[in-house]
Amino acid sequence: MIDIIETLEAQGLDREKSQLYDYIDVDALEQLLYSSNGNVEVQFAVEEIRLTVTPEGVDVLDDKAPCPADE
Repeated sequence: MIDIIETLEAQGLDREKSQLYDYIDVDALEQLLYSSNGNVEVQFAVEEIRLTVTPEGVDVLDDKAPCPADE
């Protein structure tokens, strides 16, 4: 989860204004990512910042590509 927070801060999100727990269930995300035997990728948005999270890391999605949750 530290990777997610650091990625969001690198994109300009103020930690004091927005809490990750307001957007996702961090415990459920960790359980999903680290208990799966297959390739797992979770996409979500925090404020205007869209992320994709895998067991290997966190990436910022291109603003031009729609996040499945937005469709």
